[in-house]
Amino acid sequence: MHVEKFHKNVAGVMLDHIGRSDSKRNCKRSNENIDPERTHLNYNIAAEIQPLPQTVFLKKRLGEIKVHGNASVHFFSWVVTAPKNLPESEHEEFFKACFDKFCNTYGKENIISCFVHRDETSEHFHCAIIPAKRTDKGEKLCAKEVITRNHLQKAHEEMEEYVSARLGHHVDILNGATKEGNKSLADFKRGKAKEDIENAKTQADKIVSEAKNEAKQIKAEQNAGLLEYEAKMGFVNKLTDEINGFDLSRVREHQPTISDPEHYYKVPPDVLRTQFVSKSVLNGFKEINETYVESIEKTAEIEKENKKLKRENIQLRERKKFLEDALEKARRYIERINKVLNILNEKIPNLRELFTKAVSQVKREENYEDIPTSSFAEDYPERD
Repeated sequence: MHVEKFHKNVAGVMLDHIGRSDSKRNCKRSNENIDPERTHLNYNIAAEIQPLPQTVFLKKRLGEIKVHGNASVHFFSWVVTAPKNLPESEHEEFFKACFDKFCNTYGKENIISCFVHRDETSEHFHCAIIPAKRTDKGEKLCAKEVITRNHLQKAHEEMEEYVSARLGHHVDILNGATKEGNKSLADFKRGKAKEDIENAKTQADKIVSEAKNEAKQIKAEQNAGLLEYEAKMGFVNKLTDEINGFDLSRVREHQPTISDPEHYYKVPPDVLRTQFVSKSVLNGFKEINETYVESIEKTAEIEKENKKLKRENIQLRERKKFLEDALEKARRYIERINKVLNILNEKIPNLRELFTKAVSQVKREENYEDIPTSSFAEDYPERD
């Protein structure tokens, strides 16, 4: 529950916002939480006691009371939001009780409207009221004497007591938005905006943190893959060195015998096992190496193509600048020609006749059919 005063120069705009369900203006909304598809659900509690259009009633009522020249505040508005712990079935009764309280406090004759907004995040109403003060000399417009500091300090507590008695149970109007005192609509929106910014910052920090962790994980995987590749390549190189450094003295020639008539060379079992493993590993890591080299080559090709595109982009920008300069030079040249023709047209009365004859002669001699003689006559008429 909060209040805000409105000066006469913004009265029409603010009343248009408050009663947007029947507004004919196309004003810009500062509140981005409005859902146009739910605006038809809004309603005016004060319609029975004040059926006139808001601005019409405001002008009429101000004409009935005394308005000093320095009375710049033409109306004020109480914004009351339905408590979060209040059942939605009691919202209508709650708003009606709050409206009746304002009628008793400020007078029904000063109520401009009381629109319930159901098209925003939280259901609330705007009760627009003219700050008319009764004196011995009659009524006058004076917001300072109607909306005093003492009045604002008591307004929330009195409203809570009144509404709780009407609904038959306690209604907590002194919520977090109002328990520290009255806040203007601007302060309320600034607080909401600050809260939204903090939430957005928290969300952004979370996204950035997740992105950093993901980047670290990718980098770790890349490093692990590179380390594994280097380790396996080291193993392959070691096996290769073992094969290349094989001692031929360990090979024994077998001469044919009665029990084994074949002639062959006998190699120790551990050497055969080493040769078999080395060949298998070499073949596997040969494929890995080829894939790695291929990825490097593709990366180099992409970088080369990127540099080529950058060069072409620079050339296109230079070509565009050249054409723009040429077009500007041509435009200035045409302007100078037009100035010369204007001067000649003023100094040579029969210039058009001479030009027409010259064109006709060129047509006959050169057989040209597209020289625009009529254009010259229209742009440079013959002077008296």
